[in-house]
Amino acid sequence: PNARRSIGSRSNAAFHKSKSLMACSSCRTKARLVRALWHLLLRGDDDCVPVGEQSWFREVLDEPDPARQLRLNMRNSRTVKVRAGALMEVIRSAASAEPELGALWKRIETEFYDNQRAVVESLADKRALRAGLDVTAATDILWALNHPSIYGLLAGERGWTPGRYEKWLSKLLCEQLLSAKFREPTTGL
Repeated sequence: PNARRSIGSRSNAAFHKSKSLMACSSCRTKARLVRALWHLLLRGDDDCVPVGEQSWFREVLDEPDPARQLRLNMRNSRTVKVRAGALMEVIRSAASAEPELGALWKRIETEFYDNQRAVVESLADKRALRAGLDVTAATDILWALNHPSIYGLLAGERGWTPGRYEKWLSKLLCEQLLSAKFREPTTGL
């Protein structure tokens, strides 16, 4: 019963927000409506605040423990992918046919890379990166492994739960990005 009320409450809130999106005078094209919906799904309740300024993203950057920092980043990533993953796939798929959606996809990719770079720079400031790994290479690794397409393959195609994906990716990123003294021993997926 509580889960039903919770889902119902979220659905009701989403319905009212979507009605606001439909009434939005600046959403005169489908692409603009998709962009407005993207911002809402990405940013959640604070849909006017860029990701880099969201409290949930600032929590990642402010975390002093590098392994926990990556786990928090994956928690946030999973939350966004669960909330907006289907829309990301629609935007990516339509990008080559719709110039406005192509520009939106390019912007999404650029902002995602920049946000992942901010996480890596924070790790570098803590001198937590694996030996021989510079900020650019570490950002490339984080961006690629945390990319929505990987989530789509594992959760959408292979049936992984969001929790399993988050745990696996957290462990993998700690192994790939952090020096041994900052890694936590973990077992399994």
